[in-house]
Amino acid sequence: MHLERADPEQALDYLERADSLYRGAMGNGGEAEGWRDTLIAEALLGTGRVPEALERAEQGAAISRKRGLHWGLPRGLRSLARARAAAGEAGAGELLDEAEQVASANRQVVELESIRADRDAVAAGFG
Repeated sequence: MHLERADPEQALDYLERADSLYRGAMGNGGEAEGWRDTLIAEALLGTGRVPEALERAEQGAAISRKRGLHWGLPRGLRSLARARAAAGEAGAGELLDEAEQVASANRQVVELESIRADRDAVAAGFG
């Protein structure tokens, strides 16, 4: 919710605490590990911590892809695209293309709208 309210610092605090509590209780990252990494990456990006955001976004997308978690993969790819664009790295467009393909296959209408918005932001020089 704090990410949606544009409060990335508070979101980061809550997300990191949630991740730590989950790992402490379960001993591993669980099914939502990629999702949490993605959200943490978004919060890090919002606080201007681009290198850390890029690392976490890469991790989140890779976990979702490896585990076949297609419900979370589009957002993971979207976050990775935004982090790469903010870091001045290439490949954001291709990641958004893949995110759009997966979200379309899953009929994730809201995610598709976000992908289109991120595509516009990346094209306008996000970051």
